[in-house]
Order: sequence, then structure tokens, then C-alpha cells
Amino acid sequence: MNDFTNFLFVLLMVSGINYSVLILYFNIGWFRLKVFNFPKDEFTTKVSILIPFRNEENNIENCLEHIIKQDFPLHLIEIILIDDHSNDLSLEKMIKLKEKNPNFNFNIIELNKLQSNICSKKGAIKEGIAFSSGDLIITTDADCIMNKNWLKTIVSYFETFKPKMIVAPVCFIKDNSFFGSLQHLEFLSLQSISAASIGIKHPILSNGANFAYERKAFYEVKGFEGNENIASGDDVFLLHQFYKLFPDAIHYIKSYEAIVFTEPQKKVIDFINQRKRWTSKSKSYNDIFAKYTAISVFLFCISLLFVMLLSFYKEILFWYFCIFYIAKLMIDFPILFQITRFFKKRRLLIWIPFLGFFYPIYVVFIGIYGSFGKYEWKGRKTK
Repeated sequence: MNDFTNFLFVLLMVSGINYSVLILYFNIGWFRLKVFNFPKDEFTTKVSILIPFRNEENNIENCLEHIIKQDFPLHLIEIILIDDHSNDLSLEKMIKLKEKNPNFNFNIIELNKLQSNICSKKGAIKEGIAFSSGDLIITTDADCIMNKNWLKTIVSYFETFKPKMIVAPVCFIKDNSFFGSLQHLEFLSLQSISAASIGIKHPILSNGANFAYERKAFYEVKGFEGNENIASGDDVFLLHQFYKLFPDAIHYIKSYEAIVFTEPQKKVIDFINQRKRWTSKSKSYNDIFAKYTAISVFLFCISLLFVMLLSFYKEILFWYFCIFYIAKLMIDFPILFQITRFFKKRRLLIWIPFLGFFYPIYVVFIGIYGSFGKYEWKGRKTK
């Protein structure tokens, strides 16, 4: 047992040091990003806002009402709604909303009426872009809302710095429940990695709920070519495609006005399915740094989990777990402090000890579970 105990200690030490260096690197990336607070009042860029949706009858009207209220020239906005085989009242509600707003440029694409009968979010986005006429593509989700300066801020940034792609912030709507708070803090940790990795000039994560890129650049990187058959990853794979061709032209917009808000998952099973969907694509990453980051986090978490479970049989392992658990909290705190301050969610910091305890269990479970089998999302089973 002594040899095994020593092995666990060495594994924890090596994986912990590696994890610490990685998080320190991300902290540097976050601080390199400058806050953008200078939106313009005059614009020349035509924008195509793409909203793929499936069974969103309870959300999509609210999303579009927030877009309609944007402080942005009406003639420069084109909204393209792509119905991905909904079997609820989503499409009917969209048609009625379009009729109520005849001066607004709404376009609706029904995938089930296309000859190829496409059934995926990537396919929906691809069809939407083919139909679009804007110079700048912005994607969001039907369950998202935003403030009136959202579009103005993103387009101002685009016209000021001329990036090929903009990764923009996403945050949850307030949820004070225990599960909602832990989920919120975990989600913001992903947002911090998304932003910080761009700050160190090696982007690895993005979120399609708030994502912008040049229309012509989408075709220059050949869109989703090479990963069309992977159900998830319409955002991350495209990010990696852009990074290959335009490594210095991917920006993160560090602006509170640019945030898109969405709902956290209400049920644990929905949360697991969502994270399984996100995790399932990681084994198909071609980006070495993205794989290194995922493996580093998983290795440190599985080491912690092993020590935690075996601490019931050997007291020294309990102390190992306590030491490295506290060390992980201290390592994670600086970047979580910065990201919660940016999103004005500082109250979530009180949940760090709880997230720190459950996180290794969650990462190992989702990491293994997400690599096998099928998952169900919005009523569709996907391999």
C-alpha cells in the first residue's frame, strides 16, 4: 500500500503542478484582454443574425423581441431564423411575429422543406449563411436575450479592429438555487478559459450563443468541412478552423454590453445531456493545445477523485486530498474572481468550495460518460 500511496502522491503532485501552470497561463491571457467601452453611433456593416431553433416555442418570441429593440440601424439588420424540424408551435409563432413587424427584415428557413432534408445545427447554420447577405454573421440561440446595446457593441468592435472572428461573452440569467449557482459558476469558468485562451493567442473554446465572424471568411476556411458528421461543435470546430487560417484575427470582446444571457438547465439530467453533448466532440479535436488542456484538467481531477475515495481506507490519503483540494481552490480563485467581477456575479464566489469538491467527480464522470454512446437533446437522439 505504501508504494501505491507514494504513486498517488507523485501523480497528484505532477498533475497539480501542470494544472497550476496551465491556470496561471490562462490568468495572464485574461489580463491581456482590454475592456472595450467605445461603441460607435454610425455604422456601415450589414449584419445577418442567425438563429437556428428546434422546439423553442417558450423562448423564441422573447429572444426576437430583444433583437427588435436593438439600438442599431434597421436597414443594416437581417434576421434569419432556421427551423430545425420543430414539432411544437415555434414556427407558427415566428410567422405571426414576422407579420406583426413588416418593416423588419425577417427570413425563415424550414429545413424539412429543403431537398437534402438537413437535420443538424451545423447544417442549419450553413444554410442560413448561404441565404444571408450580411458582411458580418452573428449567431445566437433562441433561448437567449440581450440588452439594447448588444449589436451596437459587437459591430463597433468589428468596425474598429477588423477581426475575422469575435468570440463574445455568455452568462446565465440569475438562479439562486444550489444547483443553479454551482452550474453558473462552472459555466463562467468555461467562459474564462474561452476568453483567456484568446488572450494568449491560442483560442480553444467558444459559444455559439454569442459568436460573430466575417461571411467571406467562413467560406475561406471552408466552413464545417471535415467535421460535418459530428453532431455538436458548430462553434468550437469553426473556431479551430479560423485559427488555422487567421491565427491573429480571432478576438474576444471584453464588454459587459456585449453579453448574451441564457437560462441554466433546470434538471440534472438535462445538464448531464448538455455536458455530454459538449464533451462528446472533444475527442475529435485536432488542436493539440485544446487536447492538452482537456487532458490536464481530467488528469488532475481523476487523481483528486482517486485520493478522495481511497482516503476512507488510509488516513494519509485524506490529508493528501485536503492539501491538494485547498491548493486547487487557491489556484482557481484568481481567474474566477476576475470572471465573476466582469460579469457582475461576485456573489457566486461563495460557492467556490462546493464547486471545488464536486468538480473532480463531475469532470471524471462527464469525461468518461461523454465519450461513449448516444445522448438526447431537444427530443433528438444523437450519436
